[in-house]
Amino acid sequence: MAMGQSGRVGFGTGNLYGGGQRAQSVALVRAAIDAGISWIDTAPLYGHGAAEAIVGEAIHGRRDNLVLVSKAGILPTAITLRHRLHGKAAAIAGKLPGGTRLVAPPAPLRPRFGAFAPTDVIASVERSLIALGTDRLDYLLLHEVAPATAADPALLDALDGLVRDGKILAYGTATQYESTHAIAAAAHADRFALLQIAGTATDRDSLQGKPVVLHSILGEALRSALALLKTDAALRDAARALDIDPDQPDLARRLMAAALRREGVVAALFSTSNPDRLRRMADLTGVSQAAAEAGIKLMALAAQSQPRPHP
Repeated sequence: MAMGQSGRVGFGTGNLYGGGQRAQSVALVRAAIDAGISWIDTAPLYGHGAAEAIVGEAIHGRRDNLVLVSKAGILPTAITLRHRLHGKAAAIAGKLPGGTRLVAPPAPLRPRFGAFAPTDVIASVERSLIALGTDRLDYLLLHEVAPATAADPALLDALDGLVRDGKILAYGTATQYESTHAIAAAAHADRFALLQIAGTATDRDSLQGKPVVLHSILGEALRSALALLKTDAALRDAARALDIDPDQPDLARRLMAAALRREGVVAALFSTSNPDRLRRMADLTGVSQAAAEAGIKLMALAAQSQPRPHP
């Protein structure tokens, strides 16, 4: 099961896409639930706007067993048919000599940030509920919200209204650590029930004891450490000294287990497109505290072993 630590393993849906990948994306969410994961994190922005509807299809008939978290504040740019055709034409042209001069790639789609007007947030929640096929969100998180915006009385009143109407059960923030720190220290901090931040920066004192969700625990630092373990003899020896097999270090599970044991952490998020890896990450009950701490130590040693850029 996904439990067994102080928090829950949560599945992040930022890389779920529609179109030709939709069936695979739906199956992936269902596999996460089947593996025991009950915390699902999504947003209107994710998957170029497709993720919420994918989650909605996947959780049909299972909603009551889940903690469902979505966000408001960043709106995706719709992928029009014209944009899709332009992209396909550019991809074909790019395979020909000089083709990119004939058909340049389309401009990247840029989402709209800062959509925190009360009407925007209410409309965003209504769209999310429809896409997810549910009548409520367990948590609504303000996506990359600035501290001054989070203190806006009109926004807070709108959020409280959504709680009174039963459309969200509680609300919080999903933003940068510095902004989260400021929001947690503000006079209105008791209004925010949950703070979602990157897993590399947690200071319980500065967050006023609020429940925390960690994301981005498994990222570039992990990939770099795994690459170093293949070639760096000293790091391989250090791994063995920590009772870690350098060829099968199981670092991702160790890091997730360590994150879930941190004080106040109610969930730690990860994402993957590999169903086998998903099932392994879902069950961390076999990762002891000692094994988790050894993984953290090895990551610190790997960071020290990274080659430094020349000045």
